[in-house]
Amino acid sequence: MITQWEYVKLNAGTNMPLGDFLTRLGAEGWEVVTMAFADKTIGLNQVMIVAKRECESPSPPTELEPEWHDDPTGRFDKRYWDGRGWSAHVGTVGPPKTTAIDPPTMLPPTEL
Repeated sequence: MITQWEYVKLNAGTNMPLGDFLTRLGAEGWEVVTMAFADKTIGLNQVMIVAKRECESPSPPTELEPEWHDDPTGRFDKRYWDGRGWSAHVGTVGPPKTTAIDPPTMLPPTEL
């Protein structure tokens, strides 16, 4: 089973108290992946934070044998159940019929 993640990029001025914000992110299940600081001009510093959290796995199908089922997330037509969990293997019924790997979700950048 493949773990799916969603990501978010956050931008803020370094004059903001980041401790409370980072605590809230952690309480909501977000894990900071990286932080970068930039001195754009004198007195206008910026911090960029990239965070991730695990996507909640949908309920299992009624038939637990490995096979393709309707995608419980609704993002694709079909998703493969590997017998233990939903995989990242997805497909469309078409036309044209296609299969792919469900990429991580990237939320739009947010200004703090």
